[in-house]
Amino acid sequence: MPEASGDRVQQSLAAEAGLLQLNAMEPLIIHNLLNNCRMLSTSIRMLDRLCIRGIAANREQCARHMEQSIGIVTALVPHIGYDNASRIAGKGLPGIFVSVKQA
Repeated sequence: MPEASGDRVQQSLAAEAGLLQLNAMEPLIIHNLLNNCRMLSTSIRMLDRLCIRGIAANREQCARHMEQSIGIVTALVPHIGYDNASRIAGKGLPGIFVSVKQA
């Protein structure tokens, strides 16, 4: 949205041009702020309607990603300690990946 970027520049320049509490540029600032809110609101509704609705997670694929993620070992730190978790994570280096379950 190039218009939103241009509005931010206008708002900055208008704020700089104003004098203390007697800012004659307030109408421009308010107009651009409300315009940006309208554009953002429209964009969010469009994103929801065209991209988000109807999305469903592939549970099997998510489970595979979770099992193969080294990051999951961070959840084990309180239970097995940092040193053991680091050792397990170290086994997951590129080229010699071992899942957390296998480690």
